[in-house]
Amino acid sequence: LIFGYKQRGREAVAAQNTFVHLSYEGNVDVDSITDPLEREATIAQIHNFGQTPSRLERKPHPSKVVPQAVVFKEGGMIDVDFSAINNLSALTPPLMIVGAAHRSYLRTVEWGVLKIGVDASSSDRCVGDITMVKNSIVAVGAGCKLLPPQCMKYVRFGGPTFGISLHVSVVTPRHRELDKTIAIHDNLHLDVVTCVSATSNGGFIVTGCKDSTVRVWRASKNIHSRHIHLQETLVGHESPITAIFVLSTYGLVVSGDAQGRVVVWDLKRLCFLRCLLRGNEGGDLGLRMNGVTALAGNENTGNILVLVNGEIIMYDVNGRVLARQGTGGVGSAGDNGSGGGHGSAYRTPSMKRSKSASNFPLATTLAGTHCPSWMTLGVVVVSGHVNGDVILWGMDWDAGEFLPLHYVPDKVHSVEITALTVLGKTYFSGGGIGGGANGGGGVGVGGGGVGGVPGAVGAAGGAVLGGLGVGSSLAEDCLLIGDKSGKISTCKVLRLDSLQHTDLAEIMRDDGGRKAGVGGARFRGTSAGALAA
Repeated sequence: LIFGYKQRGREAVAAQNTFVHLSYEGNVDVDSITDPLEREATIAQIHNFGQTPSRLERKPHPSKVVPQAVVFKEGGMIDVDFSAINNLSALTPPLMIVGAAHRSYLRTVEWGVLKIGVDASSSDRCVGDITMVKNSIVAVGAGCKLLPPQCMKYVRFGGPTFGISLHVSVVTPRHRELDKTIAIHDNLHLDVVTCVSATSNGGFIVTGCKDSTVRVWRASKNIHSRHIHLQETLVGHESPITAIFVLSTYGLVVSGDAQGRVVVWDLKRLCFLRCLLRGNEGGDLGLRMNGVTALAGNENTGNILVLVNGEIIMYDVNGRVLARQGTGGVGSAGDNGSGGGHGSAYRTPSMKRSKSASNFPLATTLAGTHCPSWMTLGVVVVSGHVNGDVILWGMDWDAGEFLPLHYVPDKVHSVEITALTVLGKTYFSGGGIGGGANGGGGVGVGGGGVGGVPGAVGAAGGAVLGGLGVGSSLAEDCLLIGDKSGKISTCKVLRLDSLQHTDLAEIMRDDGGRKAGVGGARFRGTSAGALAA
Protein backbone atom coordinates (compact mmCIF):
# COMPACT_ATOMS: atom_id res chain seq x y z
CA LEU A 1 0.00 0.00 0.00
CA ILE A 2 2.79 2.46 0.79
CA PHE A 3 5.76 1.43 -1.32
CA GLY A 4 4.32 -1.36 -3.45
CA TYR A 5 2.15 -1.94 -6.50
CA LYS A 6 -1.07 -0.90 -4.72
CA GLN A 7 0.14 2.67 -4.26
CA ARG A 8 -1.30 3.88 -7.59
CA GLY A 9 -3.61 2.85 -10.40
CA ARG A 10 -6.49 0.40 -10.38
CA GLU A 11 -5.01 -1.63 -7.51
CA ALA A 12 -4.94 1.51 -5.33
CA VAL A 13 -8.56 2.32 -6.19
CA ALA A 14 -9.63 -1.26 -5.38
CA ALA A 15 -7.80 -1.09 -2.05
CA GLN A 16 -9.25 2.36 -1.22
CA ASN A 17 -5.71 3.67 -1.10
CA THR A 18 -6.12 6.98 -2.96
CA PHE A 19 -5.07 10.47 -1.87
CA VAL A 20 -4.97 14.02 -3.16
CA HIS A 21 -3.23 14.07 -6.55
CA LEU A 22 -0.72 16.71 -5.44
CA SER A 23 0.68 14.35 -2.79
CA TYR A 24 2.07 11.84 -5.32
CA GLU A 25 5.70 11.97 -6.41
CA GLY A 26 6.23 13.59 -9.83
CA ASN A 27 2.66 14.91 -10.22
CA VAL A 28 3.66 18.55 -9.78
CA ASP A 29 6.83 20.57 -10.43
CA VAL A 30 6.76 23.49 -8.04
CA ASP A 31 9.75 25.16 -9.68
CA SER A 32 7.92 25.36 -13.03
CA ILE A 33 4.94 27.30 -11.62
CA THR A 34 5.38 30.98 -12.49
CA ASP A 35 2.25 32.38 -10.84
CA PRO A 36 3.22 33.23 -7.22
CA LEU A 37 -0.34 32.76 -5.96
CA GLU A 38 -0.71 29.34 -7.62
CA ARG A 39 2.74 28.34 -6.39
CA GLU A 40 1.93 29.22 -2.78
CA ALA A 41 -1.44 27.47 -2.98
CA THR A 42 0.16 24.29 -4.34
CA ILE A 43 2.83 24.28 -1.63
CA ALA A 44 0.14 24.86 1.02
CA GLN A 45 -1.87 21.86 -0.22
CA ILE A 46 1.23 19.66 -0.21
CA HIS A 47 2.02 20.75 3.35
CA ASN A 48 -1.55 20.03 4.38
CA PHE A 49 -1.97 16.58 2.79
CA GLY A 50 1.63 15.38 3.00
CA GLN A 51 3.68 13.53 0.39
CA THR A 52 3.42 9.94 -0.79
CA PRO A 53 6.84 8.18 -0.78
CA SER A 54 8.47 6.76 -3.88
CA ARG A 55 6.98 3.57 -5.25
CA LEU A 56 9.54 0.78 -5.09
CA GLU A 57 7.58 -2.21 -6.44
CA ARG A 58 5.31 -2.29 -9.50
CA LYS A 59 4.19 -5.90 -9.06
CA PRO A 60 3.29 -8.07 -6.06
CA HIS A 61 6.24 -8.98 -3.87
CA PRO A 62 6.95 -12.73 -4.05
CA SER A 63 6.07 -14.63 -0.89
CA LYS A 64 8.83 -16.20 1.15
CA VAL A 65 9.41 -19.86 0.37
CA VAL A 66 9.56 -21.81 3.64
CA PRO A 67 11.04 -25.31 3.25
CA GLN A 68 8.72 -28.14 4.24
CA ALA A 69 10.22 -30.94 6.25
CA VAL A 70 7.10 -33.09 5.99
CA VAL A 71 5.22 -33.56 2.71
CA PHE A 72 1.90 -35.40 2.63
CA LYS A 73 1.30 -37.46 -0.48
CA GLU A 74 -1.72 -39.26 -1.85
CA GLY A 75 -2.82 -42.32 0.05
CA GLY A 76 -1.62 -40.92 3.39
CA MET A 77 2.06 -41.46 2.61
CA ILE A 78 4.56 -39.18 4.32
CA ASP A 79 7.81 -37.99 2.81
CA VAL A 80 10.45 -36.21 4.90
CA ASP A 81 13.01 -33.77 3.56
CA PHE A 82 15.69 -34.04 6.21
CA SER A 83 17.77 -31.29 4.60
CA ALA A 84 14.99 -28.81 5.50
CA ILE A 85 15.14 -29.58 9.21
CA ASN A 86 18.17 -27.38 9.86
CA ASN A 87 16.58 -24.52 7.91
CA LEU A 88 13.38 -24.81 9.94
CA SER A 89 15.17 -24.83 13.27
CA ALA A 90 15.17 -21.04 13.71
CA LEU A 91 11.46 -20.89 12.76
CA THR A 92 10.42 -23.56 15.25
CA PRO A 93 8.79 -22.37 18.49
CA PRO A 94 10.54 -23.26 21.75
CA LEU A 95 10.42 -26.92 22.82
CA MET A 96 8.43 -27.96 19.73
CA ILE A 97 9.51 -30.57 17.20
CA VAL A 98 11.41 -29.13 14.22
CA GLY A 99 9.33 -29.86 11.14
CA ALA A 100 6.28 -30.66 13.25
CA ALA A 101 5.77 -27.42 15.13
CA HIS A 102 2.28 -28.43 16.27
CA ARG A 103 3.73 -31.18 18.48
CA SER A 104 5.99 -31.25 21.49
CA TYR A 105 7.70 -34.33 22.85
CA LEU A 106 10.55 -34.38 25.36
CA ARG A 107 12.43 -37.53 26.24
CA THR A 108 15.00 -37.95 29.00
CA VAL A 109 18.51 -38.54 27.67
CA GLU A 110 20.54 -38.56 30.90
CA TRP A 111 20.28 -38.08 34.64
CA GLY A 112 22.51 -37.77 37.70
CA VAL A 113 22.75 -36.44 41.23
CA LEU A 114 23.73 -33.12 42.84
CA LYS A 115 27.31 -32.92 44.12
CA ILE A 116 28.20 -29.25 44.54
CA GLY A 117 26.91 -26.49 46.79
CA VAL A 118 25.55 -28.96 49.35
CA ASP A 119 26.37 -29.07 53.06
CA ALA A 120 27.75 -32.54 53.77
CA SER A 121 26.38 -32.46 57.31
CA SER A 122 22.85 -31.59 56.13
CA SER A 123 20.21 -33.96 54.81
CA ASP A 124 18.85 -31.26 52.47
CA ARG A 125 19.81 -32.26 48.90
CA CYS A 126 17.43 -29.84 47.15
CA VAL A 127 18.62 -28.58 43.74
CA GLY A 128 18.62 -24.79 43.77
CA ASP A 129 19.89 -24.04 40.28
CA ILE A 130 20.98 -25.92 37.19
CA THR A 131 22.53 -25.01 33.84
CA MET A 132 25.12 -26.26 31.36
CA VAL A 133 28.66 -24.92 30.98
CA LYS A 134 31.29 -26.27 28.57
CA ASN A 135 29.28 -29.39 27.70
CA SER A 136 28.81 -30.26 31.37
CA ILE A 137 25.76 -29.95 33.59
CA VAL A 138 26.31 -27.56 36.50
CA ALA A 139 23.97 -27.51 39.49
CA VAL A 140 24.05 -26.42 43.13
CA GLY A 141 21.92 -26.85 46.20
CA ALA A 142 19.34 -24.70 47.92
CA GLY A 143 20.46 -21.26 49.04
CA CYS A 144 22.77 -20.91 46.04
CA LYS A 145 22.64 -18.91 42.83
CA LEU A 146 24.75 -19.21 39.67
CA LEU A 147 26.55 -15.97 38.89
CA PRO A 148 26.43 -14.91 35.22
CA PRO A 149 27.74 -14.37 32.68
CA GLN A 150 29.97 -17.47 32.78
CA CYS A 151 28.25 -19.37 35.60
CA MET A 152 31.63 -20.65 36.79
CA LYS A 153 31.00 -19.17 40.22
CA TYR A 154 27.98 -19.33 42.47
CA VAL A 155 26.67 -17.22 45.32
CA ARG A 156 25.67 -18.78 48.63
CA PHE A 157 23.22 -16.89 50.84
CA GLY A 158 21.01 -17.42 53.88
CA GLY A 159 23.74 -17.61 56.53
CA PRO A 160 23.73 -15.97 59.99
CA THR A 161 26.25 -13.33 58.86
CA PHE A 162 23.49 -11.50 56.91
CA GLY A 163 25.58 -11.61 53.74
CA ILE A 164 26.67 -13.69 50.77
CA SER A 165 29.75 -15.64 49.75
CA LEU A 166 31.19 -16.51 46.34
CA HIS A 167 32.34 -20.06 45.51
CA VAL A 168 33.75 -22.06 42.59
CA SER A 169 31.24 -24.06 40.56
CA VAL A 170 33.46 -25.00 37.58
CA VAL A 171 37.13 -25.93 37.85
CA THR A 172 39.50 -23.58 36.00
CA PRO A 173 43.31 -23.32 35.80
CA ARG A 174 43.15 -20.62 38.46
CA HIS A 175 40.55 -22.26 40.72
CA ARG A 176 41.10 -26.01 40.78
CA GLU A 177 38.93 -26.88 43.76
CA LEU A 178 35.14 -27.05 43.60
CA ASP A 179 33.21 -25.20 46.32
CA LYS A 180 36.29 -23.15 47.16
CA THR A 181 35.41 -19.83 48.78
CA ILE A 182 36.57 -16.88 46.69
CA ALA A 183 35.00 -13.91 48.48
CA ILE A 184 32.87 -13.24 51.56
CA HIS A 185 30.60 -10.21 51.99
CA ASP A 186 29.01 -9.99 55.43
CA ASN A 187 26.42 -7.61 56.91
CA LEU A 188 24.85 -6.65 53.59
CA HIS A 189 21.43 -6.48 55.26
CA LEU A 190 20.02 -6.17 58.75
CA ASP A 191 18.67 -9.72 58.62
CA VAL A 192 19.14 -12.99 56.73
CA VAL A 193 19.44 -12.77 52.91
CA THR A 194 16.62 -14.90 51.49
CA CYS A 195 17.18 -14.72 47.70
CA VAL A 196 19.68 -13.44 45.13
CA SER A 197 19.55 -12.62 41.42
CA ALA A 198 21.81 -10.80 38.98
CA THR A 199 21.82 -9.07 35.62
CA SER A 200 22.78 -11.14 32.61
CA ASN A 201 26.28 -9.64 32.44
CA GLY A 202 26.88 -10.00 36.18
CA GLY A 203 27.34 -6.26 36.61
CA PHE A 204 24.59 -5.90 39.22
CA ILE A 205 23.59 -8.25 42.03
CA VAL A 206 20.16 -7.91 43.63
CA THR A 207 19.53 -9.32 47.11
CA GLY A 208 16.29 -9.82 49.00
CA CYS A 209 16.12 -9.94 52.77
CA LYS A 210 13.95 -11.28 55.56
CA ASP A 211 13.43 -7.67 56.69
CA SER A 212 11.41 -7.04 53.46
CA THR A 213 14.05 -4.86 51.75
CA VAL A 214 15.61 -5.28 48.32
CA ARG A 215 19.14 -4.01 47.72
CA VAL A 216 20.97 -3.44 44.43
CA TRP A 217 24.76 -3.87 44.37
CA ARG A 218 27.28 -3.07 41.66
CA ALA A 219 29.80 -5.89 41.28
CA SER A 220 33.43 -5.27 40.37
CA LYS A 221 36.67 -7.21 40.52
CA ASN A 222 40.37 -6.96 39.90
CA ILE A 223 43.16 -9.48 39.77
CA HIS A 224 43.33 -9.70 43.55
CA SER A 225 39.79 -9.32 44.89
CA ARG A 226 36.08 -8.91 44.22
CA HIS A 227 33.91 -6.09 45.54
CA ILE A 228 30.26 -5.11 45.63
CA HIS A 229 29.03 -1.57 46.19
CA LEU A 230 25.55 -0.66 47.40
CA GLN A 231 23.57 1.34 44.85
CA GLU A 232 20.16 1.58 46.47
CA THR A 233 17.84 0.05 49.07
CA LEU A 234 14.36 -0.52 47.61
CA VAL A 235 11.49 -0.44 50.10
CA GLY A 236 7.97 -1.50 49.15
CA HIS A 237 7.30 -4.86 50.80
CA GLU A 238 5.92 -5.65 54.25
CA SER A 239 7.06 -9.28 54.59
CA PRO A 240 10.20 -11.33 53.83
CA ILE A 241 11.32 -11.37 50.18
CA THR A 242 10.88 -14.86 48.72
CA ALA A 243 11.84 -14.42 45.05
CA ILE A 244 13.73 -11.95 42.83
CA PHE A 245 14.04 -11.89 39.05
CA VAL A 246 16.01 -9.47 36.85
CA LEU A 247 14.67 -8.76 33.36
CA SER A 248 18.00 -7.52 31.98
CA THR A 249 16.89 -6.52 28.47
CA TYR A 250 14.19 -4.22 29.82
CA GLY A 251 16.11 -3.00 32.87
CA LEU A 252 13.56 -4.29 35.40
CA VAL A 253 13.79 -5.97 38.78
CA VAL A 254 10.79 -8.00 39.94
CA SER A 255 10.47 -8.97 43.60
CA GLY A 256 7.89 -11.07 45.46
CA ASP A 257 7.29 -11.54 49.17
CA ALA A 258 5.71 -13.98 51.61
CA GLN A 259 2.34 -12.19 51.53
CA GLY A 260 2.00 -12.52 47.76
CA ARG A 261 2.91 -8.94 46.83
CA VAL A 262 4.85 -8.53 43.56
CA VAL A 263 6.63 -5.24 42.83
CA VAL A 264 8.45 -4.10 39.67
CA TRP A 265 11.45 -1.76 40.06
CA ASP A 266 13.33 0.33 37.50
CA LEU A 267 16.92 -0.91 37.52
CA LYS A 268 18.29 2.18 35.78
CA ARG A 269 16.65 4.81 37.98
CA LEU A 270 16.54 2.50 41.04
CA CYS A 271 12.97 3.41 41.90
CA PHE A 272 9.50 1.92 42.25
CA LEU A 273 7.71 1.29 38.95
CA ARG A 274 4.47 -0.59 39.67
CA CYS A 275 2.83 -3.18 41.90
CA LEU A 276 1.56 -6.28 40.04
CA LEU A 277 -0.01 -8.05 43.03
CA ARG A 278 -0.93 -6.52 46.36
CA GLY A 279 -0.88 -9.77 48.31
CA ASN A 280 -3.08 -10.08 51.38
CA GLU A 281 -4.62 -6.63 51.15
CA GLY A 282 -8.04 -7.87 50.08
CA GLY A 283 -10.09 -9.78 47.51
CA ASP A 284 -9.27 -13.33 46.55
CA LEU A 285 -5.59 -12.51 46.93
CA GLY A 286 -6.13 -12.54 50.67
CA LEU A 287 -6.15 -16.34 50.50
CA ARG A 288 -2.60 -16.48 49.18
CA MET A 289 -0.82 -17.23 52.44
CA ASN A 290 2.13 -19.09 50.88
CA GLY A 291 3.45 -16.03 49.09
CA VAL A 292 5.39 -15.84 45.84
CA THR A 293 7.18 -19.10 45.05
CA ALA A 294 8.99 -18.24 41.81
CA LEU A 295 9.43 -15.45 39.26
CA ALA A 296 10.55 -15.70 35.63
CA GLY A 297 10.17 -13.83 32.36
CA ASN A 298 10.70 -13.54 28.62
CA GLU A 299 13.67 -11.41 27.57
CA ASN A 300 12.22 -11.00 24.06
CA THR A 301 8.75 -9.74 24.94
CA GLY A 302 9.22 -8.47 28.48
CA ASN A 303 6.42 -10.70 29.79
CA ILE A 304 6.66 -11.47 33.52
CA LEU A 305 5.69 -14.83 35.04
CA VAL A 306 4.59 -15.15 38.66
CA LEU A 307 3.96 -18.33 40.64
CA VAL A 308 1.98 -17.50 43.79
CA ASN A 309 0.29 -20.15 45.93
CA GLY A 310 0.25 -22.57 42.99
CA GLU A 311 -1.26 -20.11 40.50
CA ILE A 312 0.69 -19.22 37.35
CA ILE A 313 0.10 -15.64 36.19
CA MET A 314 1.62 -13.93 33.15
CA TYR A 315 1.82 -10.13 32.86
CA ASP A 316 3.02 -8.02 29.98
CA VAL A 317 5.81 -5.50 30.53
CA ASN A 318 3.22 -2.82 31.39
CA GLY A 319 1.58 -4.89 34.13
CA ARG A 320 -1.51 -6.12 32.27
CA VAL A 321 -2.63 -9.68 33.05
CA LEU A 322 -2.31 -11.86 29.94
CA ALA A 323 -3.27 -15.24 31.39
CA ARG A 324 -3.55 -17.14 34.65
CA GLN A 325 -3.81 -20.83 35.53
CA GLY A 326 -4.44 -22.42 38.90
CA THR A 327 -2.84 -25.66 40.06
CA GLY A 328 -3.15 -27.74 43.20
CA GLY A 329 -4.96 -30.95 42.28
CA VAL A 330 -4.05 -34.39 43.59
CA GLY A 331 -2.15 -36.97 41.53
CA SER A 332 -0.04 -36.72 38.42
CA ALA A 333 -1.09 -35.41 35.04
CA GLY A 334 -0.97 -38.93 33.66
CA ASP A 335 -3.26 -40.31 36.37
CA ASN A 336 -6.12 -37.84 36.41
CA GLY A 337 -6.91 -37.44 32.72
CA SER A 338 -4.62 -34.46 32.18
CA GLY A 339 -2.14 -36.61 30.36
CA GLY A 340 -1.23 -40.15 29.47
CA GLY A 341 0.48 -41.21 26.31
CA HIS A 342 1.59 -44.74 27.15
CA GLY A 343 0.23 -46.25 23.95
CA SER A 344 3.21 -45.39 21.77
CA ALA A 345 6.83 -44.67 22.41
CA TYR A 346 6.56 -41.44 20.42
CA ARG A 347 2.99 -40.41 21.08
CA THR A 348 2.75 -36.90 22.44
CA PRO A 349 0.92 -37.09 25.79
CA SER A 350 -2.30 -35.16 25.33
CA MET A 351 -3.39 -32.70 27.98
CA LYS A 352 -6.95 -32.13 29.12
CA ARG A 353 -8.15 -28.66 28.18
CA SER A 354 -9.48 -27.41 31.49
CA LYS A 355 -8.71 -24.33 33.54
CA SER A 356 -9.64 -26.17 36.73
CA ALA A 357 -6.77 -26.23 39.21
CA SER A 358 -7.80 -29.73 40.31
CA ASN A 359 -6.55 -31.15 37.01
CA PHE A 360 -2.94 -30.28 37.79
CA PRO A 361 -0.72 -30.97 40.81
CA LEU A 362 0.50 -28.00 42.83
CA ALA A 363 3.17 -26.07 40.89
CA THR A 364 6.39 -25.45 42.81
CA THR A 365 8.60 -23.65 40.24
CA LEU A 366 8.43 -22.38 36.67
CA ALA A 367 10.52 -21.22 33.73
CA GLY A 368 9.72 -18.89 30.86
CA THR A 369 10.98 -19.48 27.34
CA HIS A 370 12.08 -16.79 24.89
CA CYS A 371 9.15 -17.42 22.56
CA PRO A 372 8.65 -14.23 20.49
CA SER A 373 5.26 -12.57 20.33
CA TRP A 374 4.65 -13.54 16.67
CA MET A 375 4.84 -17.27 17.43
CA THR A 376 1.64 -18.73 18.82
CA LEU A 377 2.55 -22.38 18.38
CA GLY A 378 5.12 -22.59 21.11
CA VAL A 379 5.81 -23.23 24.77
CA VAL A 380 5.75 -20.04 26.84
CA VAL A 381 5.94 -21.54 30.33
CA VAL A 382 7.41 -24.71 31.83
CA SER A 383 6.13 -25.62 35.29
CA GLY A 384 7.50 -28.12 37.81
CA HIS A 385 5.10 -29.72 40.28
CA VAL A 386 5.07 -31.16 43.76
CA ASN A 387 4.81 -34.78 42.58
CA GLY A 388 7.65 -34.55 40.05
CA ASP A 389 5.56 -33.73 36.97
CA VAL A 390 6.87 -31.19 34.44
CA ILE A 391 4.23 -29.56 32.22
CA LEU A 392 4.78 -27.43 29.10
CA TRP A 393 2.23 -24.64 28.58
CA GLY A 394 1.33 -22.81 25.40
CA MET A 395 -0.78 -19.69 25.08
CA ASP A 396 -4.11 -18.93 23.41
CA TRP A 397 -3.60 -15.22 22.84
CA ASP A 398 -7.15 -14.62 21.62
CA ALA A 399 -8.80 -16.23 24.66
CA GLY A 400 -6.13 -15.02 27.08
CA GLU A 401 -5.46 -18.38 28.73
CA PHE A 402 -2.73 -20.97 29.10
CA LEU A 403 -2.98 -24.22 27.15
CA PRO A 404 -1.31 -27.37 28.52
CA LEU A 405 0.59 -28.79 25.55
CA HIS A 406 2.70 -31.61 26.90
CA TYR A 407 4.08 -33.21 30.00
CA VAL A 408 7.41 -35.03 30.25
CA PRO A 409 6.39 -38.71 30.04
CA ASP A 410 9.57 -40.24 31.49
CA LYS A 411 8.90 -40.31 35.23
CA VAL A 412 12.46 -39.70 36.41
CA HIS A 413 11.42 -37.43 39.28
CA SER A 414 8.91 -38.46 41.94
CA VAL A 415 9.37 -35.59 44.40
CA GLU A 416 8.98 -31.81 44.26
CA ILE A 417 10.64 -30.07 41.30
CA THR A 418 12.81 -27.20 42.52
CA ALA A 419 14.81 -26.03 39.48
CA LEU A 420 14.23 -25.81 35.73
CA THR A 421 16.40 -24.49 32.91
CA VAL A 422 15.54 -24.19 29.21
CA LEU A 423 18.46 -24.25 26.78
CA GLY A 424 18.63 -23.52 23.06
CA LYS A 425 20.66 -24.38 19.99
CA THR A 426 23.12 -21.58 20.65
CA TYR A 427 24.11 -23.33 23.85
CA PHE A 428 25.77 -26.02 21.78
CA SER A 429 27.80 -23.70 19.55
CA GLY A 430 29.28 -21.28 22.05
CA GLY A 431 28.56 -17.57 22.39
CA GLY A 432 27.58 -15.69 25.53
CA ILE A 433 26.71 -17.53 28.69
CA GLY A 434 23.33 -17.50 30.36
CA GLY A 435 22.46 -18.21 33.94
CA GLY A 436 20.08 -20.52 35.67
CA ALA A 437 18.07 -20.05 38.77
CA ASN A 438 19.26 -20.36 42.30
CA GLY A 439 22.90 -21.28 42.15
CA GLY A 440 25.57 -23.26 40.34
CA GLY A 441 27.71 -26.34 40.81
CA GLY A 442 28.80 -29.64 39.38
CA VAL A 443 26.70 -32.70 38.79
CA GLY A 444 27.71 -36.29 38.18
CA VAL A 445 25.78 -37.69 35.24
CA GLY A 446 25.68 -40.99 33.41
CA GLY A 447 26.40 -40.96 29.71
CA GLY A 448 27.91 -38.25 27.58
CA GLY A 449 27.18 -34.62 28.28
CA VAL A 450 24.81 -32.69 26.08
CA GLY A 451 24.66 -29.02 25.38
CA GLY A 452 27.34 -26.39 25.56
CA VAL A 453 27.51 -22.78 26.54
CA PRO A 454 24.36 -20.68 26.76
CA GLY A 455 23.78 -18.05 24.06
CA ALA A 456 23.67 -14.31 24.60
CA VAL A 457 20.58 -12.34 25.45
CA GLY A 458 20.78 -9.01 23.67
CA ALA A 459 24.33 -7.78 24.10
CA ALA A 460 24.73 -8.79 27.70
CA GLY A 461 24.64 -12.59 27.87
CA GLY A 462 22.14 -15.20 29.00
CA ALA A 463 19.17 -14.30 31.14
CA VAL A 464 19.26 -14.89 34.87
CA LEU A 465 15.89 -15.81 36.24
CA GLY A 466 14.60 -16.38 39.74
CA GLY A 467 14.23 -20.13 39.98
CA LEU A 468 15.41 -21.02 36.47
CA GLY A 469 17.46 -19.95 33.51
CA VAL A 470 16.38 -19.49 29.93
CA GLY A 471 18.38 -19.31 26.69
CA SER A 472 17.91 -16.68 24.03
CA SER A 473 17.74 -18.83 20.92
CA LEU A 474 14.44 -19.48 19.15
CA ALA A 475 15.56 -23.10 18.80
CA GLU A 476 15.22 -23.91 22.48
CA ASP A 477 15.15 -27.69 22.56
CA CYS A 478 16.68 -28.80 25.86
CA LEU A 479 15.25 -28.82 29.38
CA LEU A 480 17.23 -29.39 32.58
CA ILE A 481 15.30 -30.50 35.68
CA GLY A 482 16.30 -30.71 39.35
CA ASP A 483 14.23 -31.92 42.29
CA LYS A 484 14.14 -31.83 46.09
CA SER A 485 16.06 -35.10 46.48
CA GLY A 486 19.07 -33.89 44.50
CA LYS A 487 18.30 -35.79 41.31
CA ILE A 488 18.80 -33.98 38.00
CA SER A 489 17.86 -34.93 34.45
CA THR A 490 18.27 -33.67 30.89
CA CYS A 491 15.39 -33.79 28.39
CA LYS A 492 15.71 -33.15 24.66
CA VAL A 493 13.04 -32.46 22.04
CA LEU A 494 12.42 -35.38 19.71
CA ARG A 495 13.93 -35.03 16.21
CA LEU A 496 12.13 -36.21 13.09
CA ASP A 497 15.35 -37.41 11.48
CA SER A 498 15.82 -39.90 14.32
CA LEU A 499 12.50 -41.68 13.74
CA GLN A 500 11.50 -44.62 11.63
CA HIS A 501 8.65 -44.21 9.17
CA THR A 502 6.03 -45.82 11.45
CA ASP A 503 6.95 -43.56 14.36
CA LEU A 504 6.97 -40.53 12.07
CA ALA A 505 3.44 -41.34 10.93
CA GLU A 506 2.39 -41.50 14.60
CA ILE A 507 3.84 -38.04 15.27
CA MET A 508 2.17 -36.53 12.18
CA ARG A 509 -1.08 -38.50 12.38
CA ASP A 510 -3.50 -35.65 13.15
CA ASP A 511 -4.73 -32.84 10.92
CA GLY A 512 -2.65 -30.31 12.83
CA GLY A 513 0.44 -31.70 11.14
CA ARG A 514 -0.93 -30.89 7.70
CA LYS A 515 -1.61 -27.29 8.67
CA ALA A 516 0.99 -26.31 11.21
CA GLY A 517 3.74 -28.90 11.13
CA VAL A 518 5.38 -27.81 7.90
CA GLY A 519 5.62 -24.09 8.42
CA GLY A 520 7.51 -24.01 11.69
CA ALA A 521 5.42 -21.23 13.26
CA ARG A 522 1.89 -19.87 13.22
CA PHE A 523 1.02 -16.22 13.57
CA ARG A 524 -1.51 -14.53 15.81
CA GLY A 525 -5.10 -15.51 15.07
CA THR A 526 -4.55 -19.27 15.24
CA SER A 527 -7.55 -21.11 16.61
CA ALA A 528 -7.27 -22.65 20.05
CA GLY A 529 -7.87 -26.12 18.63
CA ALA A 530 -4.83 -25.90 16.38
CA LEU A 531 -2.63 -25.30 19.42
CA ALA A 532 -3.32 -28.79 20.76
CA ALA A 533 -0.56 -31.32 20.75
